[in-house]
Amino acid sequence: MNLYNERSDTIISQSTHLIGGKALRLANISEEINAITHSLQSCDTQGATLNISNLNEQVSQMRELLDNALSILDIVKKESRTIGAIADQTNILSVNAAIQAAQSIGVSGMRFSVVAHEVKQLATRSKETAVDISKQLEALIESFNRLQSEIDNSIEKAESAKEKVASITSINNDSSQRLDRVGQLLKEAFERENHQLKLLIKTGVETEHSPFCAKAIETAALISETFEQAIKDRKISSQALFSNEYTKIEGSNPEQFKTPYIEFTDKILPTIQEPICQWNPKVAFCAAVRIDSFLPTHILKVSNPQRLHPKTAEDIAWNDANCRNRRFFKDPTGIAAGKNREQCMVRVYDRKVGDNTVIMYDVSAPIMVNNKHWGGLRIGYKAKE
Repeated sequence: MNLYNERSDTIISQSTHLIGGKALRLANISEEINAITHSLQSCDTQGATLNISNLNEQVSQMRELLDNALSILDIVKKESRTIGAIADQTNILSVNAAIQAAQSIGVSGMRFSVVAHEVKQLATRSKETAVDISKQLEALIESFNRLQSEIDNSIEKAESAKEKVASITSINNDSSQRLDRVGQLLKEAFERENHQLKLLIKTGVETEHSPFCAKAIETAALISETFEQAIKDRKISSQALFSNEYTKIEGSNPEQFKTPYIEFTDKILPTIQEPICQWNPKVAFCAAVRIDSFLPTHILKVSNPQRLHPKTAEDIAWNDANCRNRRFFKDPTGIAAGKNREQCMVRVYDRKVGDNTVIMYDVSAPIMVNNKHWGGLRIGYKAKE
């Protein structure tokens, strides 16, 4: 007897230690998640994308400037050839004018005057052309200066974008590794505690879970008797009650299904499940699930009509939190509860409802109908704060 008591005390002590360790792990996990969120928020991904977009625009502008520069160069070349031709003609006429001036008078002098006039006009054209060329060269220099400035800015923005993209990649990789660690820590913590809880239940030692186990066994037995009596009274057939036929409700998200027995359970189960939620303030839900983890009829406060064909993530989250009936819950705890054949099973798990996640205990007891396993009765209650 002393050995038995010592063993029980040891198991209880180990479980208590494990719960404390789990709380510490969860605190560390919370810190890691906050670090991930802060890192992601501090990285201006939108700014990086905008810089890259601006960079593409700058490249197009640089191409346009280059085209303009080439056009200006072509004009300069043509004007240069004009200046050369004018210069040649001016030299020839100047020489001829000088000769004629020296040798001729009268009519010849008049001819010289005409030549002098032509020389003057050519000189004027040369001056005007030189001014035009100067303006074109100034425009060319300005264009290339502008081009150089745009290139420098684009290079800076490209480097900034590259650095931010590299930072994003690094953060994503780090986040992925951290989340992997989070998942592994949770999995290990829950598996170890569920093993300890199983040992505790088998010893029969009184724990904080004992009242919930007793209530689950009692309620599962009541459901079994009610189902058997309904079959006997021909309110539902055994074939319909054990049917595996599921018809998806169009537009539901998360997916909901109808079954041949769902109208029956909607009438029967609320009268049994609702009082359990009032029995203890820790109870979050009470629901009977099929052996395949399908939950036909939940408690009333989370059995609202869905917002069908939801358009936003907010609508889907609302459906998940407020419309939990007629759905499959294929998480490890949901699957284990439906398949459980032991008198009572207690598990700890993280329960996600909408955008919120809380640590819960789940106690389940099998529902047998005429010696055939229909599913299990689940009572979920909050873990210690």
